[in-house]
Amino acid sequence: MIHFSPHSPWPRRLRRSLIALAVLVLILAILRVTAQRMVVAQGGIESFTTRAKLKGIEVGIGAFHLANGRYPTTAEGFEIIYTKHKNRSSFLTQPEQDPTKDGWGRRFSYEWPGTHNPKTYDLWSRGEDGEDGTEDDITNW
Repeated sequence: MIHFSPHSPWPRRLRRSLIALAVLVLILAILRVTAQRMVVAQGGIESFTTRAKLKGIEVGIGAFHLANGRYPTTAEGFEIIYTKHKNRSSFLTQPEQDPTKDGWGRRFSYEWPGTHNPKTYDLWSRGEDGEDGTEDDITNW
């Protein structure tokens, strides 16, 4: 059995460690609640996922443009950035989740040349309601 004398530094160190641990747990709990509220405030996890995927597709289309001097045509679709080309790998590797679908499981829409971006392309998700041209659409314009 361990006995601590009142003059020993151990109880004081133990108290400081426990207080530091409690403060750390409190900070992590606050961060978690804040992050959850931010995701909900931005339209939920589906919206957050859609925005992230849209940005990833834009990076792949940019790499395709640099390598080929052009954007994928509407007929080719943006999906071409995930296919392998002669003497090179694909412009983006395909993750486990289908990168061509938004957070609601619907395919992104792509048009080249774009109506909203006539010098480049339009890339968009129809958003939560699945209808084109509504307020919840997530776009690159």
